[in-house]
Amino acid sequence: MINDIRKGVISKLKDIFGIDIYGSDVVLKSDIPFFTVKVLGYKRYSMLGNRFRLKADFEVILFDDRDKIDIFEADDIISRNMKEISVLGRNVYGNDISMDMVDNKRKYTLSYTVICEEREEVEVMGHMVTKESVKVGI
Repeated sequence: MINDIRKGVISKLKDIFGIDIYGSDVVLKSDIPFFTVKVLGYKRYSMLGNRFRLKADFEVILFDDRDKIDIFEADDIISRNMKEISVLGRNVYGNDISMDMVDNKRKYTLSYTVICEEREEVEVMGHMVTKESVKVGI
């Protein structure tokens, strides 16, 4: 599920900005600007029944050359548009978006919570037993 949420973040960034997105900080050659997206951590909270909440935090770093994109414009676009992403066809709303400068790069921390349900895989018709009986009335 974490990877599905990550894919939702990447898909939304691609739709908004239309630039390259990578999964790590190590990028050998790329046209600037580009993003990196990585999972910072996640936590699972049990709920009643077989449900749980999954809170996932992501680090999104914008590498740019300051001539092509204004950093405050990117902040505004991300704060407005990354509040909601699509995960497996469902809309998921962000809990928190924070922004910071790290080594002359813009870093965003995004947090999303998804409510999930564990389903047991049960073999259909695997254990069905029938009894036949005849009732005779006198």
